[in-house]
Amino acid sequence: CAGIKVLLYSLHVGCPVTLPRLLHRMKNIDRQARVFFIHLWLTLGLFCCVIIALVVYLRTDRQLAQANQQLVTAVRLANELRNSSDDLTRMVRTYVVTRDPIYKAYMQEILDIRDGKSPRPVDYNRIYWDLVLEQGKRPQPFGPPEPLLGLLRAAGVNDAEFAKLNEAKEKSEQLTQIEFT
Repeated sequence: CAGIKVLLYSLHVGCPVTLPRLLHRMKNIDRQARVFFIHLWLTLGLFCCVIIALVVYLRTDRQLAQANQQLVTAVRLANELRNSSDDLTRMVRTYVVTRDPIYKAYMQEILDIRDGKSPRPVDYNRIYWDLVLEQGKRPQPFGPPEPLLGLLRAAGVNDAEFAKLNEAKEKSEQLTQIEFT
C-alpha cells in the first residue's frame, strides 16, 4: 500500500520511477513506521507508569490522612484525660473552700464519665465543666457511656503510650481517693 502511494506520487510529480529509487523510498517508509511504533509504545509505557505512580500516591495519601486523623484523635483523648484531672482538682479545691456537696457530686460525675459508668457528653473534650459551673446546667446532650481508656485503645494508641496514659489515670484516681477523704 505504501509502495503504491509512492509510485502514484512519483508519477504525479513527474519524476522517473526506477526500481532502486522505489525500494529506497519503501525502506524509508518502513523505517519511519517502525520508529513511529517504537515511540508510540514508549509513550504508552510511560503513560502506564505515570498512572501506576498516581495510584500509589493516592493510596499513600489516603493512608497518611487516616494516620493523621488517628493521631489527632489520640491527642484529643489524651488531652481529655489531662483536663479531667484538672477539673477534679478544681472541684476538690472548691469543695474544700465552700463545703458545698454539689462539687463532691461533680467530682464523682467526672470520674464516672471517665470510667464509662455515666453517659459521656457530646463534645466532652471542649469546655464542659466551666459552663456547668457558670450556668448550673449541662451545655451538651449526653451520648453513650464510653470509658476513656477504651476510646484511647480504639484510637490506635500504641502499648507504650497506653501504659503511660493508664498510669496517669491511676495516679489521678489515687489523688482523688486522698481528696475524697
